[in-house]
Amino acid sequence: WIAWDRTASASPHLVVASEDPVSGQIGMTQYSRRALGFRPAGGGGITDVTIPGARDPAFMEATGGVFYFTVWSRSEIGAYDPATGQFTFWTYPLSGAETGGPMDVTPNGDVVSGTRGSGYICVLRPQSSTMNVFDIPNPGPGLKDGLRCEGAGVVWFTESGRRNITRLRYVLD
Repeated sequence: WIAWDRTASASPHLVVASEDPVSGQIGMTQYSRRALGFRPAGGGGITDVTIPGARDPAFMEATGGVFYFTVWSRSEIGAYDPATGQFTFWTYPLSGAETGGPMDVTPNGDVVSGTRGSGYICVLRPQSSTMNVFDIPNPGPGLKDGLRCEGAGVVWFTESGRRNITRLRYVLD
């Protein structure tokens, strides 16, 4: 069966939703509202949380009670902790890259995201606030529309227009 709740905002342009495995809470990005929406575990209405600084959220993944999201309008990854109400932002060490791409979280807590219109995979370690960027060696890499981690250090992603499913293996200290 399907559960149905409406957002508090009209026309939120939902991009993606993610369920936190710890709390069971569901979060969703609302890029046209520059907000995140949250539905409590077990049901109830959706609560909107405005993102500070006019940021447009794109993709989202949740882990350990924290919701991570990519930002289309800026070269950032954001995190929101519903328990504390705190936002944290990390800036990509790239210039000119459209960074609001898909993301996933590895079992060891790395937050992995792909750039949309340029050829990079970014790995954020939130605990140390370090971000590593991996260049995709394909000529003219396409949009990353899908991205999934297969354990720590292995990322699979798609590239629109390239007919590729690509695996990246990375090692970080």
